[in-house]
Amino acid sequence: MAVRVRKFAFGIAAMVAAAVSFLLVPAAHATPTFQTTYALNVDFCSTPCLNGSNGGTITLTQGTNAVTVAVSLSGVDFHNTTAFDAFVFNLSGSPTISISGLPSGWALDSTTAGSIKEDGAQTFMYAIDASGNKFTGIDSITFTVDATGLTTDDFHLLSTKNNGTGPVYFAAAAYNLTNTGCTGVIGANGGTTPTYLGGGTGTCSSSTNVPEPNSLAIFGAGLVGLGLVSVLYRRKRAYRKN
Repeated sequence: MAVRVRKFAFGIAAMVAAAVSFLLVPAAHATPTFQTTYALNVDFCSTPCLNGSNGGTITLTQGTNAVTVAVSLSGVDFHNTTAFDAFVFNLSGSPTISISGLPSGWALDSTTAGSIKEDGAQTFMYAIDASGNKFTGIDSITFTVDATGLTTDDFHLLSTKNNGTGPVYFAAAAYNLTNTGCTGVIGANGGTTPTYLGGGTGTCSSSTNVPEPNSLAIFGAGLVGLGLVSVLYRRKRAYRKN
């Protein structure tokens, strides 16, 4: 009996030792993955594009000397305009970068850091832009930024504030989906509470359509017709009862 107990204890000890050694040995070629998410919560549009809500998220995922950037807009699409770029960002150390994975028709403005003005969001180092129709119909993009030693922390750099309403970490040119006349820039200041920094005080909502006179006449005739059908039906039921 004592021999069996000793064998059982030895087996348990061996299993524990194996588990500990497994945990202590680093996995070969493993690359840690970290994610950071920003809310596009700042509305710089002169007539608010976001109607008091957040305009989407930006998620950064760490790779090897690379960071994947996923931009998902909410209630707005990217706007292609000559006034400013579709999406802008900063990087600590101003490295030379390359970008892959952009949608067709999209491109990086320059591989080196520049001075890019993005309306009220202020000045950024790097930008990507779209070509073609100004109403792109695109509400999400994903691309990978490559640079030596690049990390998600490198993106946590505010735009250069001159005399405007910024600064923010990221900015995008956008237009409201229910009213394409409401266009401008939205940004991420690191918070989650929607912030309005534009020059106007209205909201960007869809207009209410007023029926034309002919439409009103047709609608009224329909109501009269329904009324006559109802009267005839009641009379028919009363006749049958009698």
